[in-house]
Amino acid sequence: STNAYDAISELEAGIFYVDISRASTDMLSSAARSLSSAKGIVIDSRGYPLDRTWAAYFAPRRLQSFTLLTPETQFPDQVEVKMDDGTTSAAPKNASVPKCDLVFLINATAMSAAEHQLSYFRIGGIGTFVGTPTAGVNGNINFLTLPSGRSVSWTGMIAKWPDGSLFHTIGIQPDILVEQSREAIAAGRDEVFEAALRILKENLSTSES
Repeated sequence: STNAYDAISELEAGIFYVDISRASTDMLSSAARSLSSAKGIVIDSRGYPLDRTWAAYFAPRRLQSFTLLTPETQFPDQVEVKMDDGTTSAAPKNASVPKCDLVFLINATAMSAAEHQLSYFRIGGIGTFVGTPTAGVNGNINFLTLPSGRSVSWTGMIAKWPDGSLFHTIGIQPDILVEQSREAIAAGRDEVFEAALRILKENLSTSES
């Protein structure tokens, strides 16, 4: 995320910035009316979200997540393993959900709950994703304590896209690949944010012409 702006900021008339890693549930609820009239929103989804159901504040309709399958082992030797489908949906939080252009900032710090929420928009064909791929890590964590006292953890669910392809280690791929350069980092610039804002303005200009 970029700390140059508040968690929810109006960058210029009708164009907003929302940092999901800093925007709390109360903040999203309070800003709902202002966001409902937005022409476009840059949603910074890099990092872990404070509100793990934030997609509902921006979903224009009911959206489906990727498929989450949990194996249920009932017999030894992996016989008759059943898969429990934990696929979820996100419905509009209220009547004032913004119906405007969305641009999502992503990178490898977006993982688990962040990717789950982003999957609603990717599968729903909503918004433009800018940056680098997300981590490709999702599913509830299983823990096992060994006799030595050490703990081992692993993902206890299978995550798949609607076409059946695996999500793990692949993540959400950007529509437009933008990587931070050394020069930009040294200068304190956020090239991904800059690109996203430029793309959003281009989209708005095209739709208005």
